[in-house]
Amino acid sequence: MTQGDNSKLAIAREALAELTDDDVRAVVGEIAATRPGLAFLATACAAPSGEVPPPVDVSPVGGPQQGVPLAGDPQPSATDNQPSSTSSVPGPAMISGITPVSDGYTDSGVPTYDSVREKIEGRYGTALGATELAQGSAAGQSAQDRWDEREKAAKAKLDAIRKAMGAEGPGAQ
Repeated sequence: MTQGDNSKLAIAREALAELTDDDVRAVVGEIAATRPGLAFLATACAAPSGEVPPPVDVSPVGGPQQGVPLAGDPQPSATDNQPSSTSSVPGPAMISGITPVSDGYTDSGVPTYDSVREKIEGRYGTALGATELAQGSAAGQSAQDRWDEREKAAKAKLDAIRKAMGAEGPGAQ
């Protein structure tokens, strides 16, 4: 941090010290609302008491994932669903204290990088397959033929415009 940063912080501290709690909450809420990394702070400032409301359970489209408990469901005990044998394979790596669960989401509901990559690859593969199927069908060939005709007509029109401009352009005699 530079000396200029320290003086800016000192000025901000002095200004905030003069404000009431409600005013500080309003100022911090406005600033936090413009920064995605501080969304939790904006939520807390919007609450009348300044406390963060409990998280809302948001299930993916199509219903809840298998094995993901919903809010209000009884929590399984530590002995439930334990593997019968021990494995030498290490568990998921800890990233900032968040451990991924088997369904592609962390304990806090954030998708893991692997699950996002798999979804993207799956959608890409589906799109490629749909394109190949569409091109192989009669309707797909018909659409491709119409597209080729339009491209050919557009190119001919553009060539005619260029030819007309060349004959009438600034360098024409």
